[in-house]
Amino acid sequence: MAQEVRGYVETVLNSLGANVPKAVVMCQVEKAKECMLNKLSSSIRSFMVQYTNWMRSPKIPKTSEYL
Repeated sequence: MAQEVRGYVETVLNSLGANVPKAVVMCQVEKAKECMLNKLSSSIRSFMVQYTNWMRSPKIPKTSEYL
């Protein structure tokens, strides 16, 4: 019986050793992915606001353009 329990414990420990680091890394990757997507969305939103404001602003030609 002790041999079977020892074998079971070793199997569980090996499984945890193989899977827990992967799960931790996966959580880190998901967090980084979310952060990068938020930064990208924010940058695009900021660009679109600036572009829209620029398009709405009156364009005053330089006097040299009339010559």
